[in-house]
Amino acid sequence: NEAVLAYVRLFTERQRGYTQRVLEREQLYFPTFEKYLAQYHLPIDLKYLSVVESALIPTAKSPVGAVGLWQFMPPTAGDLHLKRDEWVDERMHPEKATEAACKHLRYLYGLFHDWELVLAAYNWGAGNVHRVMRRTGKKTFWELYPHLPAETRNYVPTFTAVLYAMRYAPDYQLNSAALRYQHFEPLDTLGLTGQALDLRRLSRALGYDDSLALNRYNPEVRRGGLPAGYRPYVLRYPSAAREHLGEVDRTTLLAYCQPVADLPRPLAPRPVYPPGYVPATAASLAAAPAEATLPRYRRLRYTVRKGQTLATIAERFEVSTSQLRRWNELSKHATVRAGQQLVVLQPQPTAPLPERTAVATAPVATTLPRPAIMVDSATQALAAANLRYAREAQEASRREAAQAQELLRRQRQQTLRAIAQQRADALRLAAAARTAAADEKARRLALAAAEPAKNQASSELSAVTILPDSSAQPLRRSRGRLVATSQASADDNAQGHTRSLPSPTLGREESAPASPASLPRAACRLASACGCAQTARLPTAPAFSARLLATSRPA
Repeated sequence: NEAVLAYVRLFTERQRGYTQRVLEREQLYFPTFEKYLAQYHLPIDLKYLSVVESALIPTAKSPVGAVGLWQFMPPTAGDLHLKRDEWVDERMHPEKATEAACKHLRYLYGLFHDWELVLAAYNWGAGNVHRVMRRTGKKTFWELYPHLPAETRNYVPTFTAVLYAMRYAPDYQLNSAALRYQHFEPLDTLGLTGQALDLRRLSRALGYDDSLALNRYNPEVRRGGLPAGYRPYVLRYPSAAREHLGEVDRTTLLAYCQPVADLPRPLAPRPVYPPGYVPATAASLAAAPAEATLPRYRRLRYTVRKGQTLATIAERFEVSTSQLRRWNELSKHATVRAGQQLVVLQPQPTAPLPERTAVATAPVATTLPRPAIMVDSATQALAAANLRYAREAQEASRREAAQAQELLRRQRQQTLRAIAQQRADALRLAAAARTAAADEKARRLALAAAEPAKNQASSELSAVTILPDSSAQPLRRSRGRLVATSQASADDNAQGHTRSLPSPTLGREESAPASPASLPRAACRLASACGCAQTARLPTAPAFSARLLATSRPA
């Protein structure tokens, strides 16, 4: 298949680096994939589908909103019971997302009973594939191939090429000792039931220098920790790191990994009222005059005129179209017609407030004494430790951010240098091509200029004919051919009669003798019939006439 072969060449030749990066993460996730594929009785080769979707990056996000190793869209994730909130997105959970993908693939195979159509439906949607099958009457992927969008057409060949390239990677020398292979590690779990947790503190407690080391095993945690009171959650960390804790129990570990607590907020001061002011109470509000409870809107009925729409009516009454639809129980796509009655709610004009008498107020102090708060030494020490850790965490975050920015800056500089080098090479090649084209054009023009001169020289050489001068014997026409006058006279005498020189026009004989006045013209016609180009060397009219007359006399 040419499409599959093109992608095989892509992953084994032009995009070798991409394939090698995937090979580095292969042993980290494939054991999990194989476990769930075997559990749901699915082909093991479907593990390569995650390579096509995300390149085995659990936090991969597409421009259209698909997330995770298996690139689930939000509606599909909801159908597969993958939870999403501001703290955890289970689409990035390697095990839960893999199990959900196995369920979805099994469901699609129950619909199509063809794995190529299953892959197309995984990419484009089962409803879209069914719709194309009904419209075209085709039953297989390659029959539907011309009717599918470009991304779905290339999806199955890409999957086949990735499977082939990774399975036969040694044959293409894709494996290398320089690659940093990641291997699957046995994991321990830490169950959380409402406790707050800071992944950075847990990473340090487990002996990792990198404060974000545990994010690799818990990519679904979006903010580096969990708040207090969060739903039950199971955290994962390597079993080998447990040895660093020694005899530390779970309670102590969770206590150590609590996030830095916020400082207590100051109590809001009690309002100070001027003398003579009585604040409103529930009883006073209930005893308020009845006009205070009047509705804020008044109900109007408006008759739709010809040419009006909901938008123009809403603009007239300074309301929104959604309000008009809600007030009149209209559907989203409903329209109005002339003469229809619509309900419009307009603000009710409020009555002016009664005048109040001014009451003298005593000056109010602008500052209030801060209440004394009893804090024991243990609380102060905990607050100091939390503050110190917060500062250290901020410094570490700042350093990591600076390092990341520096690395990004260097990568950008390298990219810009490579782009500049490529542009310079392209300009040099373009200049060389233009020079070669100009040289070729000049050579062709020189050849074209020399060719007419050569042809003209050849034609002139072939056209040049030496005409007879005054001492040469004149020619005359006899029986369709030109002969010398002496020979013609001898023939005429042998025949016993005199023959006059005919007109030099070929193919025609004249019986009447030519007049002296017409002899020059006859000579010109004779010269043109003979193909002579040098007419300037013809003899003059009297000499030519005398010569003709001499040859026309009888012997």
